[in-house]
Amino acid sequence: MIEPVGFSGIRYYTEALSRQLVANGMSLALITSRHYERLPVPPPYRVYEVMGGGDRTQSRLQRGVDYMLRQLKVADVVRMERPDLIHMQSALVNAVDILLLRWLRYRGLPVVYTVHEPSRASLLYTAKWRIAMNRVVDRQIYHSANQLIVHTWIDRTQLIDRYGVPAERITRIEHGNHFLQLEGIDIPSRDDSRIRLGLPLNVPVGLFFGDRRYSKGLDLLIDALPRIIAEVPEFRLIIAGRAQAAYRDVDFEAMLQERGVRDHVIIDDRYIPVSYTHLTLPTIYSV
Repeated sequence: MIEPVGFSGIRYYTEALSRQLVANGMSLALITSRHYERLPVPPPYRVYEVMGGGDRTQSRLQRGVDYMLRQLKVADVVRMERPDLIHMQSALVNAVDILLLRWLRYRGLPVVYTVHEPSRASLLYTAKWRIAMNRVVDRQIYHSANQLIVHTWIDRTQLIDRYGVPAERITRIEHGNHFLQLEGIDIPSRDDSRIRLGLPLNVPVGLFFGDRRYSKGLDLLIDALPRIIAEVPEFRLIIAGRAQAAYRDVDFEAMLQERGVRDHVIIDDRYIPVSYTHLTLPTIYSV
């Protein structure tokens, strides 16, 4: 299993998947970032923290160079482990990852690639023209892997229509259960969680959690809030997670103010790991 990010939702998805594969009798090794976000319960598989690009205190360029230079470490682990199959979870720098993928195929290894989002910016591509270049590289990745996994029918349709991937090479598997990430962590009660967040104890609460990007439709949810609040005046919404680079020009504060619903919304515009001390995953999931 190769997961280059080492944090955020893809990292949690990979852990859930890997644990289930091991539970079903597979021998598994994970190659991931040197800045791998560890959880309280040790994983039941081998973890190689050798990939670069995960230091979020560095510039994008520094991270990209670090990621490229450490690909040799990935190759060393592959040679040592001698796997029967490689499963890649998305890409951090596509122009580098396509080279890794083709090297794996050159060695005769079948590669499964999970497409968490068919069209998105990578670490080095944020401007529109760079995103267009990124899609050219994405196409090469999607056509080089033996099999692709997507989570939704919409993603499957995009791969077929936009990238020309044959339908028989795409498998749709719904998103897994991330709650196992909370094993070994004290879960606060619902009331305690609401007190921490300054929420009334007996009101309906909605949660929008994770990186903000166009495909998740937060703008549509905000557009719908006035109608929701008209029906349920005590409704509250938590928006927890950072905006991706291509989404940072959207002024959500202004959108909420214009619709007269700002007082109904809590926003925490940060990446929120399991260990974050104020607005933690256990607190959010308990609300």
